[in-house]
Formats: sequence, structure tokens, C-alpha cells
Amino acid sequence: MRRLSTFNGPIVLALAVLAVATPAAAQDVPRVEVSGGYNFLRVFDDELGDEQNFPAGWYADVSGNVTPIFAR
Repeated sequence: MRRLSTFNGPIVLALAVLAVATPAAAQDVPRVEVSGGYNFLRVFDDELGDEQNFPAGWYADVSGNVTPIFAR
């Protein structure tokens, strides 16, 4: 019976997350969404001890919502 009680914590946590996420579905959908940021990639080779940096730069994204479910 003790083995069953170890699952109570994750089950309660999952139910709490689902209960909190439900009201988010009722929010209004914006017509346009904009995002931006900076990309940076660092690659490290363990065997050679070599490290390379690839600063990719700035990016911007724009998305138009055609319907509440579909965006282009």
C-alpha cells in the first residue's frame, strides 16, 4: 500500500497544473503577435577540449492570427 502513496504527490501536482491552466483558454486572442531576441550558440568538444562560439545575431518574428486557433 505504501507504493501507491508515492504517486499521490505527482498526481496532485498534475491536477493543480490542469486546474490553473483552464482559465487561460478563455483569454482574448490578439490579432498580431510580435517577438524578438538574440541567438547565440556555443559548441564544446569534450574530446578535444575545443570550444566554438557562433553569435547568430538578432531575430524578429511577426505572426497574424487568422482565427482563434490558426495563426500564419
